Amino acid sequence: MKSAFIAILVLSLLIPGEVRHGSLVVVIVSQKGDYVVVAAESRQVDISGNVLNDHACKIISLGEDTLFFETGAALIGVQKGESWDALSVARASYRESKKRDAQALSTAWGNVALNWFYGKNREDLRTSREAQDGRIVTGGFVEFESDGSPSVQNQTIFYLDDTKQLRRHPDGAPPGPGQITISGVALGLVQEFFDGKTERAVEAFGPIGMVRLIAVDPTTDSTLAKKAIQFAIDNSTGKEKEALGGPIDVAIIHKNRMIEWVSRKKECYEQDQK
Repeated sequence: MKSAFIAILVLSLLIPGEVRHGSLVVVIVSQKGDYVVVAAESRQVDISGNVLNDHACKIISLGEDTLFFETGAALIGVQKGESWDALSVARASYRESKKRDAQALSTAWGNVALNWFYGKNREDLRTSREAQDGRIVTGGFVEFESDGSPSVQNQTIFYLDDTKQLRRHPDGAPPGPGQITISGVALGLVQEFFDGKTERAVEAFGPIGMVRLIAVDPTTDSTLAKKAIQFAIDNSTGKEKEALGGPIDVAIIHKNRMIEWVSRKKECYEQDQK
């Protein structure tokens, strides 16, 4: 695939050399496979943990039938050439794709991402990483295929410092019906919330029913996804605490491909028009 035709938006407000990291996204696929819930908080920080933006849009709508989410290095400013913007690459991948299924879109996005990061030196790649396992950025596409089945596909760019290698591949297996996937930081806290084996997790989960019903109702799952992220915000420490914050956006994409925004920052609707 040639990536030259996909334009990456150069943001005039992005300082050359500045890296803006995204943080935490939770995805729940219903047991019946008839809807998918996607939730994300809104904070972006620099490599030192300083808050740059508490109203970032980490979930956007593409063509009114596809959702895109990102974590990791959402924005990177460069002195020369084009800056990295995960959302702009997603829009371009969708616009230029002839096969707009999640697998094809994630592959196109990942190809552009890999091509962009290949041009950077080792120190830039090292400072762009968000996690100890070498993850730099993850981009995920969510949609329903022609047979009515939900599809959640992501591509992640890794930089392995010990081998000095840059790699691109999915960050874990795609979630199936009834499964939850987490991307970003504070993954252990989100897992603790859904496992419900600690007193604080049970308290945060709340009285939703005698049985912990997850992935059976879109309204309930939207509430739980939001609570899971808030649990991570409230209980994280250190760098994870610095990285999490801001309003929590929640979207549901249904089997009929309709996208329902449960909660969303007003300014994020403008992102869908770009």
